[in-house]
Amino acid sequence: MRSDLATGLAYPSATGGVAQFLSDFIGWYLLLDDKMESLIQPDFTQPSLSSVFDRYLHALTEPDASGGDPQDGLLQGALDLGARLRALGSPAWRARFCGSMRTYFYRGVLAEVEHRGARTVPGLREYVELRAESSGSYPIFDLIEVASGQELPATVAEHPAMRELRKVAAVVISWANDVLSFHKERRRPHALNLPGLLMHHQGMDDEHALQRSVLMHNEEMRWFVAIKQQLLGWSGADGVAVRSWLHGLDVVMRGLLEWQLLAARYTHGRSLDLRVVGDRTAEQSISL
Repeated sequence: MRSDLATGLAYPSATGGVAQFLSDFIGWYLLLDDKMESLIQPDFTQPSLSSVFDRYLHALTEPDASGGDPQDGLLQGALDLGARLRALGSPAWRARFCGSMRTYFYRGVLAEVEHRGARTVPGLREYVELRAESSGSYPIFDLIEVASGQELPATVAEHPAMRELRKVAAVVISWANDVLSFHKERRRPHALNLPGLLMHHQGMDDEHALQRSVLMHNEEMRWFVAIKQQLLGWSGADGVAVRSWLHGLDVVMRGLLEWQLLAARYTHGRSLDLRVVGDRTAEQSISL
């Protein structure tokens, strides 16, 4: 998994205990993600998974959280991370982080598991929303503030343009991940993945589906740059914390892409040439 590599690339300014926490959190998230991806049984009902997430969220965010099933390694990890997390950020930041984890659990992962259990494939518009939430990007973005030691003012964090920027950044990360992990995902039954979705709904072969996915990634990246430029021109973005966070978001997006190009979690079995032909006259590649 190389969560240490992901941390160093995504949060290069973090040091000491903060860097260790970030690496441990990413490792915990990846283990959780793998467990959730394996849940495709139709009888794995949403209420039972909701109760699991209730316990994990309580462990991460509540001061009175303790105990639980000692055999549930993910729960014990959440308890450990939650105790350390409370020393890293303000109550306002922790509330935002809790909201991001809630979105990931209940609006992202639950919906994906439900689709896999029902053997259904969402439409593209639904998948854009679903993938941004199930990717776990929003908590990763919140942790930029912990890594830098600079918390965003609430008025900035909740600004509509900032929320749109976060969403587009999450989609960019998701499409890159869907391309770079397609060789693995296509071997899993009922996996949700952008190239697979295009193959299902538009009848594309795998090569053209990958090409279209790369083009969609680059379109979102251009939209991300445009929104960020608008934010940089906004008077509310003059503060050190805001500019630090915007720079940190660039670094996280690039760092996670670099990590996926290097870590065996994604490279094992991959023979993808990232340069793909968009048409007969132009060559397209993932924008770095």
